[in-house]
Parts: sequence; structure tokens; C-alpha cells
Amino acid sequence: MNLDRNDIKMSTIETNYYYNGNNVTCELVATLKAPEVFNNIFGSIFKVVKATAKCHEDDKYSVECGEKIALARAESKAYRQLNNEINRRWDYLLEAVESLLPYKKDFDAKAEKSIEHNAKYVSELPSKY
Repeated sequence: MNLDRNDIKMSTIETNYYYNGNNVTCELVATLKAPEVFNNIFGSIFKVVKATAKCHEDDKYSVECGEKIALARAESKAYRQLNNEINRRWDYLLEAVESLLPYKKDFDAKAEKSIEHNAKYVSELPSKY
């Protein structure tokens, strides 16, 4: 199991801004950077989110401030959606593992009986020849 990373974090792939009057919209493409084993089990997770900063009529419009607000909102939205997706996939994995447990236990018992049977069979063979 390769755990060369010791954390999971959001990584931004692309950021675009769109301007409409005194509004700035940030479109963010984000993914998770995670240990290889995480990606092997859960697959890649990408999210595209948009968030808008709307300048209040009493405020002075600033493109730079609007971009920062829109980016912060988009990042929060991406974190929320990525976290929800991790939890959804995690719950599915746990449910799948729990549903397979009876099959594993049955095979454990079958394997133990077969091992015991073969050990007895092998120990009795020399006396037959």
C-alpha cells in the first residue's frame, strides 16, 4: 500500500473569472490530491463550481476585491462538494464491505475445514500405500 502522501487536500486545476456589471463570478475546477491507495479505492474526484460576488449598491466596486470574494466562495463551495463526495463514496464502501462480510465468514469456515481435511488426508495416505 503506497501512502507516499500523508494528507488529502484540494487542488485547483483551473480558475476563470466572468464579469457582469458590478458582479464577479469565479468558476473553479478542483480535484483531490490524495495517497495513491485512496485514489485506487475511490477514483478521481473533480468538481466544477461557480460563485459570484455581487457589489452592494452602497459599496465601491473593485474588480480585485470582487475576484477575491468570488474565489473564496468558490473554494468553500468546492471543499463542501468534494467533502460530500468523499463521504458519499466512503458510505458506499462501508456498506459494500459490510454486505460482503457474511460471504467472507462463510469462506473462512470453508477454508478452515478444507485445510483440516487435507491435513488429515495427507497424514493418512502413507498408511494406505
